[in-house]
Amino acid sequence: MDLNNIIDIGVDIQNPSPPVGAGDCLLIIGLPPVTEKEKPPLAVGIYFSLEEVEAVGFVCDGDNADPVGVAARVAFQQNLRPYAVYIAIRQEGDEVAFEPITETLDRAYDVAGWYTVCPAGIGVDEYEEIAEWTESKEKMFAYTYLSNEDPIEPKYFRSHGWCGLLRDESNATELPDECHYVHVAVTAKCLSYDAGSETWAFKEVHGLPRIAVSKELRNEIVEDSSNAFVNVSGHNYTVNGMVRGGEWIDVIRGRDWLQTEMRMRIFRLLASEPKIAYLETGLAKIQNEIIATLKSAQDRNIVQVDEYDERGGLIPGFTVTVPRAASIAPEQRQMRKLSGIQWRARLAGAIHVVEVSGTLSY
Repeated sequence: MDLNNIIDIGVDIQNPSPPVGAGDCLLIIGLPPVTEKEKPPLAVGIYFSLEEVEAVGFVCDGDNADPVGVAARVAFQQNLRPYAVYIAIRQEGDEVAFEPITETLDRAYDVAGWYTVCPAGIGVDEYEEIAEWTESKEKMFAYTYLSNEDPIEPKYFRSHGWCGLLRDESNATELPDECHYVHVAVTAKCLSYDAGSETWAFKEVHGLPRIAVSKELRNEIVEDSSNAFVNVSGHNYTVNGMVRGGEWIDVIRGRDWLQTEMRMRIFRLLASEPKIAYLETGLAKIQNEIIATLKSAQDRNIVQVDEYDERGGLIPGFTVTVPRAASIAPEQRQMRKLSGIQWRARLAGAIHVVEVSGTLSY
């Protein structure tokens, strides 16, 4: 049974101005290996090392490397090594060479444990379809593009693109294979942090050539809510860290984690006790689980801690409001459904730009 049917939790991200599913593993989606093995890869498999990927037939390096193999190698090369990598194989179709990409994604969706879709060897012309699919799920979609413009429309809040050009005039057909998997490198790196505790800017990634684009193109990319790399002393560092809809990637991931965590806490409460009565004590137990979730979000730097203004007035990091048991209508009690719980929390945010002024004097 889907927990959404028991505990319905909605989390809105409130923004003062219009904007210009939380797991820890990435899902590489691509074609089966060219080299057939006696033990072929599962339709959706989980791999804990590059050796396991190679064992099912994927070539991960060299001239005849499989796209999925190269992507897996880039993922496992990060200094914050992913716990595991999921791989979904696109199956052969009945009337076409391969099944629709959404069929592969639907099959992968039934396997728990992954959070971000990372295509390998999938055509850019199918990226919009993946973005549309992801938008209705508690998942994210990361991709690399090798042009001066992000190919996905700036309306998706679960998709983020990464420019893989070595320089503005790079020819995509002449780039090293690794340039096609920038999204895999940064996703493998950032998903290794606790959900919501990270920012996707200023992260060094490994296994890639010097990818940084020019300052002019980088500024255009950032203004378009896409993402790029700067090169500092021969190392690649991410800049921006936004989804196409203009929100920060870590905010979306943190919201998904908070929603999942709160849902699981409340369900464990309902399942662990003989009965949660429709009394003040029962409502208080549910309120305590919501508060515990929000405090955990504070520990992860998702939600702001309590602060005080210049006059000493308390600015709470979050508030939780639960209706009084006596105010709940008999019809709702008869349905055994509790509604009317509300909470508000302030996002902790992150610092991406620092301005300092100073004066030297005798």
